[in-house]
Amino acid sequence: MKDQTAESCARIYATQIVTPHGSGSKLITDQGRAFMSSFFQETCKNLGIRTSCTSSYAQSNGQIERFHLSLHTGLII
Repeated sequence: MKDQTAESCARIYATQIVTPHGSGSKLITDQGRAFMSSFFQETCKNLGIRTSCTSSYAQSNGQIERFHLSLHTGLII
């Protein structure tokens, strides 16, 4: 992504995740400004997606971040 504005995140989420895979009923994100913005929240509301945020403590996301790194590495090779 060139930037991490709410508009860019919402556009990419809608076109690259929702369009090919469908929208889930819930989206769990970190507390990044783009995901907490009213624009992104309204986009999710319009798509019928409930949002939830992880804890603000960095270590609480460590296990899933490690899994994403492993998954990403496995998909590229």
